[in-house]
Amino acid sequence: MRHPSEAAARHQVVIGLWDHGGTGSAVRSFGGLRFAESSVIGLRTVHLAWHS
Repeated sequence: MRHPSEAAARHQVVIGLWDHGGTGSAVRSFGGLRFAESSVIGLRTVHLAWHS
């Protein structure tokens, strides 16, 4: 088993319920499905963290 590198330990995968155009605003529904309030995240915060 390989041990993850320090860089790999700092990575995350974000899987969302948004379409390409919807990444600027958080919504609880997509494609006829409605998700819990906890599914809404601050995408701007995620974007800013990604680039810093």
